Amino acid sequence: MKRSIRKTIAALFLLIIMTVTSSCALIVTEAPHAHKRQHRNRVVIVSGIQYNQVYYVENNNVVIVSQKEVEHKPKKPKHNKGHHGH
Repeated sequence: MKRSIRKTIAALFLLIIMTVTSSCALIVTEAPHAHKRQHRNRVVIVSGIQYNQVYYVENNNVVIVSQKEVEHKPKKPKHNKGHHGH
């Protein structure tokens, strides 16, 4: 009885070692399109109009994802933060 338990444990241990070592030897390659692209933001001015662009660089080429015109908000008058002599 003890002998069969020892053989079973030894066989399971050997099976676990073989599974771990063989799984470490497998190399999984990613598809070229699976790389995560890093999107960046920038402001571009064309003919006096300002645009916010979202883009990424692929093979030394800039690929624009989106481009929106910046709406200029009217400027508020600045308040004097100093003492007013009160």
